[in-house]
Amino acid sequence: MNSIKQYRPTFVESDEELKRVEFNSLDELLAIPFVKNFSEGKYAGPLFKRFTISDHKILMAEYKSGEYYVVGFLKEPVDLPKWEPRDGTKYGWNNTVGHE
Repeated sequence: MNSIKQYRPTFVESDEELKRVEFNSLDELLAIPFVKNFSEGKYAGPLFKRFTISDHKILMAEYKSGEYYVVGFLKEPVDLPKWEPRDGTKYGWNNTVGHE
């Protein structure tokens, strides 16, 4: 069984614990509320482009504006397009690699 650990930037203050959720399929992963919020939440709407996965099993949300966000850390890879940094740098988004 695969799992995803929710990511939250350190500058976001919250008393809510980060979630780790198990799933059996890509459909189940994309239906997890904190994942789904990136594609259907009030700030996503028509700007959402797709989910992708990095070389380090990091689930990313990409938007038509060119913005991208870390959603969470996967235990095992899933069948999604490979994430490519838009500016050509390997870690252009933040330094979360290794936080699995």
